[in-house]
Amino acid sequence: WWSNINLFQHIGKEGGIVYTVGISGETEAPVEIKNYGAGALYRRQLFRKWLFGFVMSSLKWPQDEPEDERKAVFGLGLGIEMRFGQRPEDFEAIK
Repeated sequence: WWSNINLFQHIGKEGGIVYTVGISGETEAPVEIKNYGAGALYRRQLFRKWLFGFVMSSLKWPQDEPEDERKAVFGLGLGIEMRFGQRPEDFEAIK
């Protein structure tokens, strides 16, 4: 099982941030709460209407076995996203 709460913030015409808080686990497992944490993702339109870049970060506290101590794990990522399957005139709605 897992559960997330997301907050979306629109920034200008071409970008936005998603803030996330989440928890995941397994019912009746030795460790029922496997992971919890928070993160953020900033996404922005790049040079074309179909090209986006994003930066994401997270801070999580995983635990796989009952004897394991929860330690903070920091994550950082970069990515590029491309849209496919629509005619160029359909991208006008993205503005």
